[in-house]
Amino acid sequence: MNEIDFSLERLDFALRRRFVWFFFGYNPDTLKSIISQKKKILRSNIKDEEIDEFISRCTALNTAIENIEDLGKQYQIGHTFFAEIVDIHESFRNLEGFPRLKLMRKNASVKVLWDISIKPMLEAFLGNMDRTTKEEHINKLSRILLP
Repeated sequence: MNEIDFSLERLDFALRRRFVWFFFGYNPDTLKSIISQKKKILRSNIKDEEIDEFISRCTALNTAIENIEDLGKQYQIGHTFFAEIVDIHESFRNLEGFPRLKLMRKNASVKVLWDISIKPMLEAFLGNMDRTTKEEHINKLSRILLP
C-alpha cells in the first residue's frame, strides 16, 4: 500500500470503531430497481432482456467472489458499481455508430464497466495473492461477467 492507502485505511478503521455498521449485501432485485430508475431518468433504450442478462451475470460474479477462499461474502460487489452500466451505456448513445449498441455485446458497455471499475476493484481485493493466482482469478471472473 502507498501512504494514501494507509491513511484511508486508518480513517476507515476510525469510522468503523465509532459507528454501528450494517452489512447490506448484494441483492439482484435491488440492482434491478436502481437500474430501472436510472433508465427512466436517462430515458435509456436498454432492453429489459439485456438488463436481465446483465443482472444474472452480476449475481453469478458475486457468487464466484463469495466462493474464493481469501474473499467471501463481504467482498461482493455492490449495487452502485453495477448500476453504473446505464450511465456508461448512455454515454455511447450519442457517438456515431453506437446508438443501437447492445449492452452485452463484446467490447461494449459491460467491458467498459469491467475495465474502469470492476477489474481494478477485484485486483485490489486480490492484492495479497501471488501474481499467477491473481491473474487466474481475474480471468475466471471476467468470463462470468463479460460476453
